[in-house]
Amino acid sequence: MIFDVIMKIFKTIIFIFFYYLGFSQGQNDHINWSFNKFTFAINDTWKMDITPIVRLNKNFTNLQNSSLDYMFRRSIAKDLSIGFLGRTWFVPNQKIRQFIWFDVNHQLPNFNLPIALKQRLRIHWALDINDRMDSDFIRYQISLNGKFENSMIQPYLALEPFYQLNKLNYFERLRTEIGFKVKASKDLTFIFLVHKQDRYDQEDLYTEYLWWTGLHYTFKGHLLKPKVID
Repeated sequence: MIFDVIMKIFKTIIFIFFYYLGFSQGQNDHINWSFNKFTFAINDTWKMDITPIVRLNKNFTNLQNSSLDYMFRRSIAKDLSIGFLGRTWFVPNQKIRQFIWFDVNHQLPNFNLPIALKQRLRIHWALDINDRMDSDFIRYQISLNGKFENSMIQPYLALEPFYQLNKLNYFERLRTEIGFKVKASKDLTFIFLVHKQDRYDQEDLYTEYLWWTGLHYTFKGHLLKPKVID
């Protein structure tokens, strides 16, 4: 019963989102983010994610850039974890860019509903290297993740505002995220998301649509085995 109600609400949101999308394509860009995410358990408390990403902009016709993400995550309480992430950018005909992020992740109570309500605070630090000045942000994301039993498809919704630092101190953009995840097996998940990204740093509102398509695979076992003392 709850599953049917939530899925009807989710389908309505998708319809409204794509209905709006059809009337807003004129001067906006559609960018594909194609990725493969691999998760490794280092030990009982630390995990590592490796995620290569390739981006095609200009409505999927041009190689915009690629990057490699590497994250280390540690659980510090039942519903609380921290993360340290780096992203190295590879831009055609340019020198590399480098981001460093610090995350605090928290899962809110779900009141016995088949959902996971999560929030994340991210410090987004872009290194000013190779004659390039990149912006720094404080980002806050709140997300709704489906946790329906006996269902391969789980819906996903999220909002994430970007508050720019660098002595500017204003909300530079807002991401509205919607999509779904398909659980192919215990270790493999396919992910399909659309991020509507509204930028407020120009005279007119500029919108980009980031189409995320990829997979997430989790490897079994620990990379570091505990020492056995005889």
